[in-house]
Amino acid sequence: MQFPILTTERLILRCLEPNDAPALKTLRSNKSVNQFLDRPKSTTLRAAQRFIQNILFLINSQQSFYWGIALKENNLVIGTICYWNLNPNENQAEIGYELHPKFQGKGMMQEAVLKILEYGWNEMQLKTITAFTRFDNLKSIALLEKFNFQQIIDTKESQYKCYALKKQ
Repeated sequence: MQFPILTTERLILRCLEPNDAPALKTLRSNKSVNQFLDRPKSTTLRAAQRFIQNILFLINSQQSFYWGIALKENNLVIGTICYWNLNPNENQAEIGYELHPKFQGKGMMQEAVLKILEYGWNEMQLKTITAFTRFDNLKSIALLEKFNFQQIIDTKESQYKCYALKKQ
């Protein structure tokens, strides 16, 4: 299977490459980006390289679609967006994303989300797309709500909210 390269007005959504390791190290070690994610900081180039290797394995084994969000003007990766937790029996997947703070608030993640929602509906034939976000990640919640995701789980015990979007 050829990995899908998707484009928007300002972005290229493409497969991660080994030479993206420095950009991913910067992204995944950023305190602001990690503030809402339960993962260890990726503070070394080697950790970023291992991450890319793991992602490529998941893509090749058809367990995930994971795009680097790159600027059209210079092909520099500024974020990532993915479908994971794929459930082919239910035609369902979970969306996840991150963007370097320098590029937040400029509509870039909206472009990327719109493009992979279109890909999910039209090419993957998804019926449901879910997203989990921390209850205090107001920017992520606003983005999901902009695309009509509906909150489906809100428990006092959890620090996460679950949202779902069903194909019309």
